[in-house]
Amino acid sequence: ALRKFASFMVETGYHHRDIGTGIRSPRVPRKEPAFLNQHEYKALLFEAQRRNRPRDYAILMTFLQTGVREGELVRLAVADIDLDRREMTVTDRKGGVDTSITLSTPAMEVLLKSLSLRPHVDTDRLFVSKTGRPLTERLIRYLVRYYMTKAGIWKQASAHTLRHTFGAFKSAKNVDLKTLQYWMGHRRPE
Repeated sequence: ALRKFASFMVETGYHHRDIGTGIRSPRVPRKEPAFLNQHEYKALLFEAQRRNRPRDYAILMTFLQTGVREGELVRLAVADIDLDRREMTVTDRKGGVDTSITLSTPAMEVLLKSLSLRPHVDTDRLFVSKTGRPLTERLIRYLVRYYMTKAGIWKQASAHTLRHTFGAFKSAKNVDLKTLQYWMGHRRPE
């Protein structure tokens, strides 16, 4: 604001020299990413399971077991799930890195159940609405917020928080940094 004011003073002729050139912007500290603790993790999944909504449970489990972004989740196709190799292929990632993420047994079971109950539709998308339309990022954000509220998670959390939760839990289980970087689709390990 001071730099802008100083340049305004020069432009309008009120001052002959720009006194704002030496003013530096303050450094804003980076905020640590938020993630769910184990109790919140379980409460979130319990709420979707308790309401007997296999698709919603599969969405939350996919977030928590693979660390995908919202956009990547809505673009997942049925063909991206390889049941024989127990892998999920994520393409067109933000960093431009296509990855194959190993699916855990619980994630496989949930996805299989969700696929068996999936309505027959013309789209190849993995997650669809009741009417057969592909889900949108906005709907995914709403769904995650809904279950967070039902689970009593009141901290500032979002669908991206589930991605951070995946990273934190895998890091706590001593997954090496290169593998975690690859799974999350990051170009740099930082």
